[in-house]
Amino acid sequence: MRVLFIIGTRPEAIKIAPVLHELQQARGIERRVLFTGQHQTLAVPFFEQFGIVPDVVLQAMWPGQSIADLTARLSSDLDGVLAQGLPPHLIVVQGDTTSAFVAAYVAFQHHIAVAHIEAGLRTYRAYSPFPEEINRQLLSSIAALHFAPSELAASRLRREGAQNVVVTGNTVIDIALRSQACRNAERERIHGLRDFFAGQGLLGILDAAAGGTAMLILLTCHRREHLVDSTLSKIFSAVKRLLQNAQNKVHVVYPVHPAVASMAQELLQGDDFNGQLGRLHRVAPMDYDQMGYLLEHARFILTDSGGLQEEATAYHVPVLVLRESTEREEAVHADAAVLVGLDEDTIVKWATWMLNDHQGIHTRMSQPKYPFGYGNASKSIVDTLLDQKNDIMSGLLVVGKQEPSCIP
Repeated sequence: MRVLFIIGTRPEAIKIAPVLHELQQARGIERRVLFTGQHQTLAVPFFEQFGIVPDVVLQAMWPGQSIADLTARLSSDLDGVLAQGLPPHLIVVQGDTTSAFVAAYVAFQHHIAVAHIEAGLRTYRAYSPFPEEINRQLLSSIAALHFAPSELAASRLRREGAQNVVVTGNTVIDIALRSQACRNAERERIHGLRDFFAGQGLLGILDAAAGGTAMLILLTCHRREHLVDSTLSKIFSAVKRLLQNAQNKVHVVYPVHPAVASMAQELLQGDDFNGQLGRLHRVAPMDYDQMGYLLEHARFILTDSGGLQEEATAYHVPVLVLRESTEREEAVHADAAVLVGLDEDTIVKWATWMLNDHQGIHTRMSQPKYPFGYGNASKSIVDTLLDQKNDIMSGLLVVGKQEPSCIP
């Protein structure tokens, strides 16, 4: 069975990597990897780290392009790839990016079955997150196999009329647990990480956090809707107030995503962040091991990222979600995350409570919880592909929704 994996961004690469690793043990599946080229600077180092060698590389990212530009270019390029040679029996996509949706749509045009990893995430708010929410819903109407990270996600898909829904857990937990084990087992790996953070001027802070004499907050924010609505300034203002009010032992580490680099530079420059506010440490994007090492030392996370809401559960680090809605409700239901929104006062209040362990909130949220599985999602996905192999190769699986459904 010929299977083509489509990867467009670093998060997709991270979550597909353990499936590719699991496939090395499987017989009867010929897998190929196509990289669209969207996150060249972010994804390529990850490919090298995890031994992923794309068979096909596109050049989808152009400076200043719109989502419409990207959609048109990907549609044309992917159509050309699928028209060459023997087409795959199955295309596998992950998540909610434009590349995942376009790949599914082009596959549909070629009558090729689609498997969707991390299916069933919903906010049912079209512009939150944008454009991911609509990408997800459209993708689910095309996919023939839906790999849901939780029973909650699976229940949404079934209610919408999807067939062939399998609850697998989330593959990011697989890779997070595996990476933790590798770091603990390999002394050389730890030395390399410590050298990296020493070069960033952060090693002393991490060691102090491990010893309990400092507190480290991990901040990430890069949502497209935050750029459109200029809410990034609200987040930075909340961080500024938090550092002003907190003790000197509190530090914020902020890996700056390329998508917001220029805006962050503009908003954070000037005297406001000098002096004691120098405890906001801006750093370049990190590789997977580096971010994992940071998570192991963080007291809590301030983020608008979807993936970090999942990943943090593997590290037992509480998350304050800087969004008005989340498609990862499982973390909130498990008391591993809180949806704090974008109100400055609310962000400062919750962050202060986390620092001070107000009414034991940090202690409670730091307890081990596994709302996204226990690290066997990749095996479950590969086992399902093998079980469905005959139907996939014979063309019996094409589009998942075969019957109309009534959604209350």
